[in-house]
Amino acid sequence: VLILVSLALMDSMNDLFGFYFDDFIQYDADVYFTTPVPQSEAQAVAQQHVVAQADPYLYVPSKYVKDGETLGEGLLQALPQDTQLLGFYDLKGNRVQLPDQGVFLSDYFHSGLGIDEGDTITLETAAGDLDVEVKGFVKQFGGLSMFANLAWVQQVTGTDLVSGTLVASTGAQGEDLRKALLEVDGVSSVEIPEFTREMMRSELMELMYVFAGMMILFAAAMALALIYNTVSIAYLEREREVSVMVALGSHLKRIAGMFTMENIIVTLLAVIPGLLAGYLLSVFMMELFSTEFFSAPAVIRPISYVITVLGILVVVLLAEIPSLRRARHMDVASMIRERTH
Repeated sequence: VLILVSLALMDSMNDLFGFYFDDFIQYDADVYFTTPVPQSEAQAVAQQHVVAQADPYLYVPSKYVKDGETLGEGLLQALPQDTQLLGFYDLKGNRVQLPDQGVFLSDYFHSGLGIDEGDTITLETAAGDLDVEVKGFVKQFGGLSMFANLAWVQQVTGTDLVSGTLVASTGAQGEDLRKALLEVDGVSSVEIPEFTREMMRSELMELMYVFAGMMILFAAAMALALIYNTVSIAYLEREREVSVMVALGSHLKRIAGMFTMENIIVTLLAVIPGLLAGYLLSVFMMELFSTEFFSAPAVIRPISYVITVLGILVVVLLAEIPSLRRARHMDVASMIRERTH
């Protein structure tokens, strides 16, 4: 169970990491303005020679309220409806476009807070309150995320301000792209997803791998100890029968094969409920960790089930070695005499 849970942790984090940087983020740079600027001024970014496409966006800090109850706080993220620089996927995995009106919510609103499509949520912002209709849910791991059509948000709020611009480059990457975009007036900083990805891979993911590896080693050691005791007791209970088989001419290889086959069959019968328990525990742990700041489903790849089963079989084979060595050095005559007395 612990081995599968450890592998599930690695699979879930790899799935989160892959979705965010491969499926959700499609831009090469995120340009932040010092203060929100009129959308017309943001066109200065699109005019740079390193920019192939520029999609302005508006971030609105909001408090989410429904029926007088505060759900949490976060950002209303408004982007062009036809943007291709962020990938939005519904809960079935289909890519979707932002709605004409209303908002898409991250799936935690539904799974964690019980919000349904068609509900109305009030956004309390510095510019006033805004009632928005829930048009659907999209796959997100950021907890309370909300997305809307920029043109619609600007229309209902009466402003054409934008907070920044997502950029697809003409080919420039990394530090060259950052330096070129920082030359635009009003730009305070530029985030390069490539750098963020490498930083998270080297710090967060490596730490996660170490933690999961330690859990796997601990689980394997515990399994080895438990299975060793079980196998040893099973052998000791049948040691006299083994001595009789040896005395009658049975080869030790045949006896070892019988014990090994028996242990493998028992292990395979126990593996099925063990895998089920590991899956349920993995789901429970990921749900336990889900909050308004972070939410991710439990993901277990098929290879993790295979590794778990093969790992347990290897542990069983290692655990029976001391018993087989005891059988090889057994004093058959003494065992027969004890049996006759």
